[in-house]
Amino acid sequence: MLALSYAALHRERASALVLVGCGTYSLASRTEYQRRMAARYGAAERAREEELRAALAAAERPRRARDALLGRWGALAEAAQAYALDDAAPRADDALAFDAAGHRETWDDALRLQAEGTEPARFAAIRCPVTLLHGADDPHPGALVRDDLLPCVPRLEYVELARCGHQPWRERHAADRFRAELLARLARAHGAE
Repeated sequence: MLALSYAALHRERASALVLVGCGTYSLASRTEYQRRMAARYGAAERAREEELRAALAAAERPRRARDALLGRWGALAEAAQAYALDDAAPRADDALAFDAAGHRETWDDALRLQAEGTEPARFAAIRCPVTLLHGADDPHPGALVRDDLLPCVPRLEYVELARCGHQPWRERHAADRFRAELLARLARAHGAE
């Protein structure tokens, strides 16, 4: 989502975008995401998510505590968003620190831009090719996100990966195809194809 915002404002700096498991751009797609996540959680996971959500909302918590809570919430969501993770595959967030305040500010800003009608409308300024690589079993509703973006992103291509959740580089059945699709688009963007 941040890449689309950046490319719309600095289109001369983007030669191609590949979005992996992109977030939502409408109330309908957010509602579908929430429905899918609720269906994947059992009673214990739903209770744990509510507990984490409430703890994160407590403003008096120190920053490190909020960051740790976000990390635990992320781990809970990661398990529900997966199809079949290869535990030996590298994790994208292994070297990243969680930033609960940054996450909240970024998501609030994304929702504000959508409510104002600024995004995704401003993505019409993007001139480079944009590929949405999306797991068919990702609770983020790829087809709905695609449909939200199609009227605004002039050169959008949608590639759905079968038997794949939200982290295609770690998904046992989709990692090889994901890498092939990603490398093909990078090569095309740099004229190596």
